[in-house]
Amino acid sequence: MVFILSPVDVMYHIGRFVYTKPPLHPGNKSHLNVVTDFFNVLWGSVCKYFVEDFCIYVHQRYWPVALFFVVSLSGLVSG
Repeated sequence: MVFILSPVDVMYHIGRFVYTKPPLHPGNKSHLNVVTDFFNVLWGSVCKYFVEDFCIYVHQRYWPVALFFVVSLSGLVSG
């Protein structure tokens, strides 16, 4: 009997997630956009300078620094 009611229980929980109201009041959406834009600009500048510095280090043959950049980037991507 438990196996027969298990799909019903799963459908009940899926149905609970479908009928949710938005967690933010509509007045807070503009604040969320401003914060999101700020972090996008910040992240874009960090990536730009990271790539620029990496290219300079490779061009000037600073291999330990370039290797450190590659290892730290792989740590950020995987973790």
